[in-house]
Amino acid sequence: MTPTTTYFFGPFALDIGRRTLLREGKPVALTPKAFDLLAALVKRGGVVVDKETILGEVWPDTVVDEGSLTFQISALRKALSEQTGGERIIATIPGRGYQLVVPVREAEAMEMTIEERGITTLTYEMSQREEGRSLRTLVWPLALVAVAVILVVFAVLSRRPPVGSGADRSLAVLPFKPIVGSQRDEALELGMADALIARISSLQDVTVRPLTAVRRYRGLEDDPLAAGRDLGVDSVLDGSIHSAGGRVRVVARLLRVTDGRQLWQGKFEVADAEIFGVQDAISDRIVGALALELTPDEKERLERSSTTSLEAYRAYSIGRLHMWRLRGDEIDEAIGHFKRAIELDPTYTLAHAALGDCYAMLPISQDRPSKPNFDEARKTIERLIALSPNSADAYAIRGGIRFWGEWDWEGAEADYRRALELNPNHSLAHLRYAHLLSNIGRHDESAREAAEALRLEPLSALLNGLAGMFRLQAKDYEGAIRQLEHTLEIEPDFWIAHLNLGKCYELMQRYDLAEEHYRSALERSDKNNEPLSMIGHLHGLRGQRAEAEKVASQLIAISKERYVPPTKIALIYAGMGDHAKAIEWLGKGCADRDVGMTFLNVNPRWDRLRGDPGFAAIERCVGLPR
Repeated sequence: MTPTTTYFFGPFALDIGRRTLLREGKPVALTPKAFDLLAALVKRGGVVVDKETILGEVWPDTVVDEGSLTFQISALRKALSEQTGGERIIATIPGRGYQLVVPVREAEAMEMTIEERGITTLTYEMSQREEGRSLRTLVWPLALVAVAVILVVFAVLSRRPPVGSGADRSLAVLPFKPIVGSQRDEALELGMADALIARISSLQDVTVRPLTAVRRYRGLEDDPLAAGRDLGVDSVLDGSIHSAGGRVRVVARLLRVTDGRQLWQGKFEVADAEIFGVQDAISDRIVGALALELTPDEKERLERSSTTSLEAYRAYSIGRLHMWRLRGDEIDEAIGHFKRAIELDPTYTLAHAALGDCYAMLPISQDRPSKPNFDEARKTIERLIALSPNSADAYAIRGGIRFWGEWDWEGAEADYRRALELNPNHSLAHLRYAHLLSNIGRHDESAREAAEALRLEPLSALLNGLAGMFRLQAKDYEGAIRQLEHTLEIEPDFWIAHLNLGKCYELMQRYDLAEEHYRSALERSDKNNEPLSMIGHLHGLRGQRAEAEKVASQLIAISKERYVPPTKIALIYAGMGDHAKAIEWLGKGCADRDVGMTFLNVNPRWDRLRGDPGFAAIERCVGLPR
């Protein structure tokens, strides 16, 4: 027997010497860095640990930025909360660092190891601080019980289906890497992953993480197994690709996440025009390695290429690269590439879906006029449905058009439900449906849909940030703050999280914190006027009428150069208590079908206007269900 040190907190026991974390005797999987990070916090009990101290201790010989720390904090929280039913264990202390918020007890222990059939190591630990107990009388009865438990667990595990028997049912296709590191072609790398995701996602018996979830793992040094653990999948497809001289070379391998076992590997070198055959071959190998049993319809969908035009495929891939940068100018650039792809191949369904989604995104995220953009989105998606009546993407996008652009609440819900019938693992359909349910006041249902979206994309800043907003709209301000702080750990510059934190603090009458987050959102947003509008609204609430008027005038001046949604200006006048002007601008919002009008029932800033006859007319215009 040798002495060791164990820290007990909540249901957990952290053994520093053996580098293990147990929950009630059961191991919790952690990456080495996540373990080091947890140890740094646990060893200091409830003390706030600053970021510099953590970086120096966890990465002693490496220069890393705070992004690595926030990523590991997010992964660690996920591992701990999954084991505790969501209990908060690690708190973010803004501007300082992190703190363990549950009591910690340190115990020196004695360790005894018994080898059982060469496969299992049993460790019994006992605190020497437990007075009045005898080591000799306790070790053997408890050890015998532990041996019995381990044998039962081993018997159960030994009956698990072998790899390739259909047990592995969730998959992440990571962005392909360049074979030659200095010759990156991100459109080709993301495009290959995107095409495979689109194919395999059509199968019912496997859950495939979308491109929005995996695109963050395109770094040359990203560990595919760590990515698989972060994404909560059974298997990952990791690959590399290079195109030169009219030929493309692809290397791909399918790995089991739990132990790194390679389930399949393939190498291809073909003419550029044969890239679609490579995608066919990889898809077939994945199906075989995971022992998926396909229906005839699924076999047909898997074999059906979305396009056979190499130029159209290239234009689409470049468009996707611009689209997911989520800036107005980048989305405009993406639209041009998707139009080019459709010109080259009018039957290219993925290009139609992406084009429609871009048009629908502009009024929501970029303060563009609703009518012209939703009209273009609607025409594009109707063409897509004519080409592919069972496209889940088509219904997920059309649901958004009906929700934001047409205020057709029942039609939007029907489309979202249809999208999820066609693809139950469509994370954006779950998220968008959750948004609709939240805005029409069905908060419990919204929470369930948001939770399902987060199960599929746990590290998405967008999904986490909107889940926090849904809690805010349900008036769960503390829950919203926790969710939004978690979002900022994933992506510290995500402006929507800052904006909604400001709204939480404003409604809690913590005005200084609210203004701090509104200004952070303003610095980080891309031509979205809502942060400036909320600053003006806050000035009005605080009785700073001159400052509020100045912001209103600023937005009115901007509106003469580019579109400003009328609700953004109405909010400032509502904060000042000028009901007549607020209702006047809301009337313009009705005429414009301003997307901000869809929040009418769940935005408490309109509450002081609700008894006004003019506001009643606004409510009839929008027609939100009661």
